[in-house]
Amino acid sequence: MLLYALLHRLASLLPKKEVDSKLRDALAEDGRFQVWMKTLSSRAAECNSTTLARLADGLVRLRVKSPETQEVLQELAEDLSILAQAFASWRHGESGPKVAQFLRAEAMRQMQDFKWNSCVRFLEAFRRWGIVDHELTAMTLERLQDILPNATNRDVTMLLETLSKLGIAKLELLQKLCQLTFGSLWLFTPQQLVSISSSLAKLRFLTQRDVEELLKALTPQLGRLSTAELARLLFAIALSPRGETRDFPLEVLAAQYVAGEVCSMEEDIDVMWALLVLELDGYMPALIARLKESTESDGFVHLSRTRFVKLNDVLLYLSHLGDKTTWPTALCQAAKEAAAVEARHLATSSVRQQVVLCCEGLYPGERSQKAGAFHVDFLDPRSKVVVDVDTISWPITRELRHRMLRSEDYTTVLVPLGGKEDEI
Repeated sequence: MLLYALLHRLASLLPKKEVDSKLRDALAEDGRFQVWMKTLSSRAAECNSTTLARLADGLVRLRVKSPETQEVLQELAEDLSILAQAFASWRHGESGPKVAQFLRAEAMRQMQDFKWNSCVRFLEAFRRWGIVDHELTAMTLERLQDILPNATNRDVTMLLETLSKLGIAKLELLQKLCQLTFGSLWLFTPQQLVSISSSLAKLRFLTQRDVEELLKALTPQLGRLSTAELARLLFAIALSPRGETRDFPLEVLAAQYVAGEVCSMEEDIDVMWALLVLELDGYMPALIARLKESTESDGFVHLSRTRFVKLNDVLLYLSHLGDKTTWPTALCQAAKEAAAVEARHLATSSVRQQVVLCCEGLYPGERSQKAGAFHVDFLDPRSKVVVDVDTISWPITRELRHRMLRSEDYTTVLVPLGGKEDEI
């Protein structure tokens, strides 16, 4: 910490303009500075990832070019993935873009030497940074495919989680990951199986057969799942395509969640949406009472837009079923506005535009219209045909809203892109 503080203090004393380099040149030639840098280089192996990140940040701010500083940076770059993840977790201020540029260049240079964990950490770090780098992502995914046979169960779970957060549904990679996973489900822990289910469902890559196999593997170990993990599992099942029959009674999961310890408002909203999709309405009264109490006691301003989008469908569908619960007006309005904002945001999606343009060739309808209470991708008002595109970007399926629209004599069509979205 002292070395980091000294670096930042020294950097703050130097001129910010790089053209004024006299002081930096003098510092690079100072024997005391050279000894200091050599000491840092020799002790780099003893530092944890956060300390390494802070030291690298101090050197980036310092902007002194010398053999000694380059040697320190080379030592720090030996485990770039840990360094990148530490930086992404730490508020590094205005030097962030420079650090990201340095790490990117080093990563592309060393990519062929990267191991599995390094690749996944890099993807996760750039996600946290909010940096979209298609070239680096493509190189990282190619490297992962090259070393896929060496992946452990934990590696597969981590990668699927990261891909679902990034919204990357690379068909070939997902197929290989599924082959690895479903060929040895009994080797995964219950928590890993829940995570895999959730990730594949969000990527629209979880089939009905996959759900049945995962539930079969989980059945002997359901008692080991927390209520939060049950919420993730129920939501994943509801996101997957629904088959005619299931060997596993989903009522068991619903009953176990409702009877378990009280979860957060976010998890209750996820489960409420899932139970409505799965037509397990009998378990809703307890969750309705719990959610109403939470909104009145704790408020709801902390909810994300994604949760409000889910809540909008839940509230509208409960009203459709005849539920008489009185919800706060501000809550209903916030959910409605979130759904409208998200619909406008997705209206600019290139994938959606391609499909909607195809629909325009079939029907002289209009885009981004309202059908009933919902914004839809395409509407032909004469025939009351609604076409929606199911993209990874939308946090839930259109199942509930399409049910309601069909009850109002609309004909609904869903274009499921799922895991092939990146191929279009």
